Amino acid sequence: MGMIIVHNYFAIKNIYIEVTDKCNMLCEYCYNQHRRKSIDIEVSYIQDLIFSLHNLAGNSVGIILSGGEFFLHKKWRSILDICDKYDLY
Repeated sequence: MGMIIVHNYFAIKNIYIEVTDKCNMLCEYCYNQHRRKSIDIEVSYIQDLIFSLHNLAGNSVGIILSGGEFFLHKKWRSILDICDKYDLY
């Protein structure tokens, strides 16, 4: 997570959300290979997190959606809709 210090306050520049650990690749260099358990974070939890971030920082914070493979999350479209709702890209 990138941070910028402004007048003794920490400002969140970017946040990474690992929405799933599912992956359809077997990359040798992957840091996540040993953790694959086919777990998806609930969309309601992601929505609460994004809502809280938006209330704290508006749309000035960058959201990086990752995993495993983001598009293997069963509700990836819903997650993108939530980001769109709060103008987060």
